[in-house]
Amino acid sequence: METLVEEAVAEALCDGGGEAIRPYVSACTERMALLFVGLRAGEPGREAGLDFYAESVRDLWYVDRPLADAAERVRLRERFPELQPDEEGITDVADTYAFFAVLCLRYALLAQQRLRLLIRLS
Repeated sequence: METLVEEAVAEALCDGGGEAIRPYVSACTERMALLFVGLRAGEPGREAGLDFYAESVRDLWYVDRPLADAAERVRLRERFPELQPDEEGITDVADTYAFFAVLCLRYALLAQQRLRLLIRLS
């Protein structure tokens, strides 16, 4: 069941086009960055992924210009261990949260990529 808030958010996103979507996905991704960085900081070999996540979140906030390299960032993000197939699946709570944080970044970058394409076509 949709709540009034969900309905208002959905309307604002649909009516606002790129003007509304870009700050929305930036805010969502920034909130998930806290989880991702907190859960993965200190793990050996994860420094580049942490930097990539933080840089992507920073660049998502430049809502006045599309990410020129959004497609490349999506490709790089696909290499994150959280999105690699695993026979056992995700069983740990921390891994589950990290997975959703990476998934959030994925969709934010895809939204940027699609908005860039729409701007080109306009």
